Amino acid sequence: MVKKVFILGRAGSGKSTVASILIAVAQKNGWSTQHIYDYKYLHDMFQQEIDDKVPEDDRSFHQKGPKACQGFDVCNFKVLDVVLKQMAGEVQAKEQAQLEANKLLLIEFARKDYTRALDIFGYEILQGAHLLYVKLGLEDCIRRIHQRALGNTSRSEFDHFVSDDIMRGYYSGDDWFSEQFSKYLNTLRTIDVTNDELDNSGTEEELKGEVEKLFSDLVAPQPVAVS
Repeated sequence: MVKKVFILGRAGSGKSTVASILIAVAQKNGWSTQHIYDYKYLHDMFQQEIDDKVPEDDRSFHQKGPKACQGFDVCNFKVLDVVLKQMAGEVQAKEQAQLEANKLLLIEFARKDYTRALDIFGYEILQGAHLLYVKLGLEDCIRRIHQRALGNTSRSEFDHFVSDDIMRGYYSGDDWFSEQFSKYLNTLRTIDVTNDELDNSGTEEELKGEVEKLFSDLVAPQPVAVS
């Protein structure tokens, strides 16, 4: 069985932390895992522009923050859709090549328009998926980004820098709680898509407990209907 979980929410909300906990819990229970996240694709494109010496005015990315953080701002938002299409191709390939009995596919990204973003993946990939939205206020997200990217000397691949300009601009709000997205979710339920919200304003232990419960709910055997 392949279980797909889309982990959504603002930059800095804790999506990668949630993914890491899910991976640990899944592997402990004998599941294989695959984590597909958009930052890797975006960073590769950012680095490619530097390597190709693309003129500054023609670049889709501009470096931001301390060089050690390898931070950047997206200035051509068309690349966000390009990346989602690349991710969709990888998800499809991983599903088709699935050999393990149980595999957890985690698809992580942040966008302001989730209706549009998820639609890029298409119904075939979304079929049976679970959408998990990680909630955290804007100022808390900004504070955590500064802590992880500027104050953490042992940064992981997920501790990337996002500028305050992008956070207070592009990431200031999204459509998850909008009426439009609610209608979109109703459509997705016809293909067995489920959704959940996870408040990440508490402690690490509270978050771990919530994620462990989520995994149990996701893989619990479905009750057999009594005829």
